[in-house]
Amino acid sequence: MRRSRLALLALGALGVAAGAYAVATRPTDAPKTGVFVEPDPIDFGDVPWRDAPTRTIRLTNRTSRDVLLRDPRLTCSCFTIVKQVPPAVHPGTTIEFVVQLWSSKGTPGRFRKQLLLETDDPSVGTLDIPVVGAITDFRSVTPTQLVLGAIAPDDDPVRKVVEVRSGSGYAVRVATAKSSDARLALEVKPVEGGADVIVTTVERPAKGWISTQLRIELDVGAIEPGARGVSAQAGTRRYTETVRVSGEVK
Repeated sequence: MRRSRLALLALGALGVAAGAYAVATRPTDAPKTGVFVEPDPIDFGDVPWRDAPTRTIRLTNRTSRDVLLRDPRLTCSCFTIVKQVPPAVHPGTTIEFVVQLWSSKGTPGRFRKQLLLETDDPSVGTLDIPVVGAITDFRSVTPTQLVLGAIAPDDDPVRKVVEVRSGSGYAVRVATAKSSDARLALEVKPVEGGADVIVTTVERPAKGWISTQLRIELDVGAIEPGARGVSAQAGTRRYTETVRVSGEVK
């Protein structure tokens, strides 16, 4: 009798242990709802200022019925949905849509926004997916188009200025500035916070239309704390900017 009781106690202990093991080893990455979104979060990584990368979002319906979708939106005007979200996703299927970041509309530095998408799935309601990343290498080039107008050969030279500036924790240096039109002379003048690219017509320029681009190469890097310029540790990168130039020599 004593042995039978001990055997029953041992079997009970094994059952409790087995149950605890099953709980401990249950998958923790199983979706909590029937609607599964990936990637989650949506990570854009480091995005240089003025770049416009995209990310493809996949939404899978793991329920046995249609899930209705409505009012997709992002919490920053610097994002757009360029491939529209369909009104519904059918059971067992996956849909895709595309989100684009317009970095020039954002603020340099790290960001954390949300993609919001309403569903009629009662277990989730509105999907709230983090959108993360960082906008880097800020610089501004203004204007991006120079209009010289009508120029007579005997007129004084026409002078225009393209302002290249840094900011938001970044420093910028003009490495080169070139034009393929011999009627334009370029000079780079360093100023506080960047440089001026001075564009001047040469004396007695040849007649005809002027339609060309200035090619300006910039070195951009983050300013290290306490540094006065671009530090070698800041990961300086080179970018090419273009400025359109138009006019006519009569």
